[in-house]
Amino acid sequence: MGLRRCISAAFLVFMVSSVVVVHGDPLVPALLLFGDSVVDVGNNNNLQTLVKANFLPYGRDFNTHKPTGRFSNGKLATDFTAEYLGFTSYQPAYLSQEARGRNILTGVNFASAASGYYEPHSTAIWSFDIGTAVGILQGLAEKSGNLLYLVLAAI
Repeated sequence: MGLRRCISAAFLVFMVSSVVVVHGDPLVPALLLFGDSVVDVGNNNNLQTLVKANFLPYGRDFNTHKPTGRFSNGKLATDFTAEYLGFTSYQPAYLSQEARGRNILTGVNFASAASGYYEPHSTAIWSFDIGTAVGILQGLAEKSGNLLYLVLAAI
């Protein structure tokens, strides 16, 4: 019985230690996200387009239990990536009110549902294409002194 208790105690210590989360600095300074609906976190909420996800059932399994503009009922792969890299919050949609001031120092999400490489397609459905997103990024980089970023391309 002594061995059984020892093994049980060791297992309990292992389980408790594996649940403890240590918050430190993220592994990268910022995360910039580009793509379409697979990674859009709400940019289309602020565009005059029919391609939106700001209504139920979208968002019902997200931590706020409300629609966010993500084309998912929960977290996106980029949300899990941000958590894995050590960020304590998700990168805001560039067109949202959250993407202002110091909030953009940890990165921004430029993804727009129904976007793509072909500009006339994006223009026809009122989303922005990858060229527009990269142009916005270049402007931000010039203003911020060309900081280096991890770019997660999801197109």
